[in-house]
Amino acid sequence: MSDAGDGSSRRHAGVLGEKTIYVRSGARVHVARFSSGLQAWIVAGGCALTVWIAAATGLAVLDRLDRSDQEAALQRLTAVYEARIAALEAALNTAADDRPDDGAATASADAPASGDKAFAAATASLRDRLSAVAAERDALAASAAAAAAERAALAAALAHAQAERDEIADALSRVAAALGDAAAERDDAVAQAARIEQALSAIEEGQEQARDRQQQLLARIEEAAEASIGSLGRMLSRAGVDVDAIIRQLRGESGAAGGPFVPAPEEVRSAAEPERVIAVMSDLEKIALLREAAGRLPFAAPVRNPRFTSGFGRRRDPINGRMALHSGLDMAGPRGTPILAPADGVVTFVGRMSGYGLTVRIRHDFGFETLYAHLNRTRVRVGDRVSRGARIGDMGRTGRATGVHLHYEVRVNGAPVDPMKFIEAARHVL
Repeated sequence: MSDAGDGSSRRHAGVLGEKTIYVRSGARVHVARFSSGLQAWIVAGGCALTVWIAAATGLAVLDRLDRSDQEAALQRLTAVYEARIAALEAALNTAADDRPDDGAATASADAPASGDKAFAAATASLRDRLSAVAAERDALAASAAAAAAERAALAAALAHAQAERDEIADALSRVAAALGDAAAERDDAVAQAARIEQALSAIEEGQEQARDRQQQLLARIEEAAEASIGSLGRMLSRAGVDVDAIIRQLRGESGAAGGPFVPAPEEVRSAAEPERVIAVMSDLEKIALLREAAGRLPFAAPVRNPRFTSGFGRRRDPINGRMALHSGLDMAGPRGTPILAPADGVVTFVGRMSGYGLTVRIRHDFGFETLYAHLNRTRVRVGDRVSRGARIGDMGRTGRATGVHLHYEVRVNGAPVDPMKFIEAARHVL
């Protein structure tokens, strides 16, 4: 055992021989001796310091690595740390084994004490360094775990963000489709509006043309109305008829109406009944009334293609040759010539009258009455309602007459008037 210790001492003495350092301070000289064991402890401390520096450098490098490689790097670094720690522990054990005992100390009493203190201090320093390295290793492991957890959280957040992005993309797609549909509907609406506007323009143009045609038509109607009113008025005036009185009477007959009064809005009246149209309607109404009056008055001749033999008024009597008043109009023709009603009316007399022979009398409207004398035959009875052109009898020679003829009278309110005025007026108008 002593031989082994001597061999070890000799090996350390060859590599790490005892060193003596003299330090002069003024007049005093300090002597420091470093045994081989102490030198071994110092070397081990330097190695530990080197290992710590390398570990710190590795940590700095690992901090810059990608998070995905941290776990593998941590495992490798942990293995390196464990190897370094094992090496340091082995070196410490070796240094403890090689430390000289009390018998091998130098003669000086101060040197061993100083060496033991230095050895203890170095050992404590190395253990502190080892504890620091172990703490840093644990901190690095915790940091790696935190980084892994953070990476997992980031991966989950990324997945959530990806899902939200997909939802947003889908929503944007639906919005784009809706916008496309809205744009198509807008285009359709614009096209429809254009068609409607074109149709409205065509309608307005058609209305303008219709108004022009209406104005032209109104102008022609006005001209025709004026001509008709003038001719009918002249016809009635020539016959001695009070036109205004007859129109008032006809309006009283045909104007029966009633009901509550509801005033029409001004714009409706002005739009639907312009003054010109109202005037034309009034003229047309007047024409209708005049035509109705003409149809109800005895303007037609009672015989077709008559041959007049004696007029109305003063004349020489054909039988006694004396001057007399002829209250009618004589029309000659063959016996049996049809006698026609000149207007609508009601038969008031059928029979013989002194001087007239076989006679028919008809009452017409507006106070008019007609008489047909010297008939050969009558074809109506009292109370019959006859219309214009109806056959009421046959021409003959009954009563005071010199030949076959019709004595035709027209009376207004009982007074005789010249029938030729009616016949002539109707000839120029009807």
